[in-house]
Amino acid sequence: MLDSYNASAAAAGVTPPRVHALQRDVFVTDDHERDWAMLLPELRYMRRQYGGWSFPQEPDETVTAYLQRLESDIEAKLKNLIIGDAAHVTARLREFEALGFDLIVCRTQFGNLPRESLHRAFEGLSVVRADVSR
Repeated sequence: MLDSYNASAAAAGVTPPRVHALQRDVFVTDDHERDWAMLLPELRYMRRQYGGWSFPQEPDETVTAYLQRLESDIEAKLKNLIIGDAAHVTARLREFEALGFDLIVCRTQFGNLPRESLHRAFEGLSVVRADVSR
């Protein structure tokens, strides 16, 4: 995939980057159902906070309607989210590696979740790191 990107960039006279990087929100969990229930409101909050940059308020749209639109449209956040056990997350990261990405930044930025949930996710992420380092 990135070979096509590099070729198109070169054809356009643009020097392709030496390193291709990708960022994904990652949440490693041993209980998808439990943690999904906590993540969904957080994802809606993040979409509302950050979505404003790419989805500005329409001129005739009320503030309430605008915030509801941002909170309900979490599809963009879901496209960047990898949630699952360590084996699932590792497999997804390997898929990106196979596409040619040299650097994959795994972000676990869910600051409004209970600390014990975040600690479990970080511990799981350390397992993923060990797996992808092999």
